[in-house]
Amino acid sequence: MRNIEKFIIWYVLASLLELLLISLFVPVLKGFAQVTGDYQPYYDLLPVIVVFIKYLDNLVCGVWLARFSDEEVVRKPIWCLFGLSAGLLSVVIYLVMTHLLTKNDSDQQVL
Repeated sequence: MRNIEKFIIWYVLASLLELLLISLFVPVLKGFAQVTGDYQPYYDLLPVIVVFIKYLDNLVCGVWLARFSDEEVVRKPIWCLFGLSAGLLSVVIYLVMTHLLTKNDSDQQVL
């Protein structure tokens, strides 16, 4: 349970950082490009920066899934890639699957 709490804290921080960076960084960069009059270098770099900022939360999901997924080496990269691509949905699916698997294991041990 402690790992889920850490994930929630990191996810909220990444989402807030994403909002802060998008709302502050992009207008400042556009304003700087307008003041200097040199648009080309900044507009070429702007989409790369915005895409990186936008996927900070997915990066947190991928790293968390890679770190706390099952100990099987084969599954870790798969969960990491799934976390990087699907974000929060992948974490929810992982938690539901692990809950169902542990529930099935405990039910079989009782029988």
